[in-house]
Amino acid sequence: MKGLQFYLLMSRILSFLLLLMLFSCKSDSDRIESAIETVNIFVSDLDLKNSNSIKKNYPKFDEIGEYWILNNFKINDSKINGDAITVYCSYLMRNQINKPLMFVLMEFDSEYKIVESKGLSAYYETEIYDCLINLGCINYNSNDVEIEKECSKREYIYNSTIEELKSELESKVSIDNSNLSTNGGFYVSGNLIVTNYSDFTIPSAAYRMSIGFINTNTNSGTDKQVISSFSPNIPPKGTVSIPVTYVPINGGNKLGGIFEIDNVDALKKYFNETAITLNWDCSKFDNPNGF
Repeated sequence: MKGLQFYLLMSRILSFLLLLMLFSCKSDSDRIESAIETVNIFVSDLDLKNSNSIKKNYPKFDEIGEYWILNNFKINDSKINGDAITVYCSYLMRNQINKPLMFVLMEFDSEYKIVESKGLSAYYETEIYDCLINLGCINYNSNDVEIEKECSKREYIYNSTIEELKSELESKVSIDNSNLSTNGGFYVSGNLIVTNYSDFTIPSAAYRMSIGFINTNTNSGTDKQVISSFSPNIPPKGTVSIPVTYVPINGGNKLGGIFEIDNVDALKKYFNETAITLNWDCSKFDNPNGF
């Protein structure tokens, strides 16, 4: 009799424990729903700048620094990877380009928190980000905290390097105006012979050529007319001929070609793509010594 009572008691205890386990274990869909809810709350808090709630749901958020405004935020997909849940999202930049964003969440004390993200940092997919990716200072798996850390400590050197490159190119370009004709004093036509004495290619998108005019009689200064013709890449130690087609003189009696780097973004793109061939690496950002 006692054995039967013990058996019945144990059966009830096991049944109770089994029911407790069934109710306490969340399904995959429940876990994903909880994680997505945390992400939505976090994004809403970003709009409202609710710093306490932001910190609660993303404890490392302060380490990201500046971040993108998440316009037209959407959740596109989610994936479970062991204890972690990855939520894939997108948002619109100011230029209306759709940008990807990713959050990784884990459960702590029955609540899901964001443990890392990628695409939220304001450095993500900027010129310096692209440069450090090409040099291997960061990689495509780097999260926002890592991206911010590596980009922010090298940003000053990067921008200084671009300015140095711009000055280097502008100071080592020579223009031969001897092939220009004034066509009766009304228009200028012919060719500008441009020589690049630097060790770098000057990309066509980075510069513009103008014809400058000075009235030496009135000493009225320079009036510039941009040449609206195709400008080729100028190779290192190379020369190109740039056509000039009927540019108005506008009252000047002395004229000449003017070379300017006017698109720094294009110059950054060139540097990013060629930094390795220019013998740049991560250490050079830490100990720069110019070109």
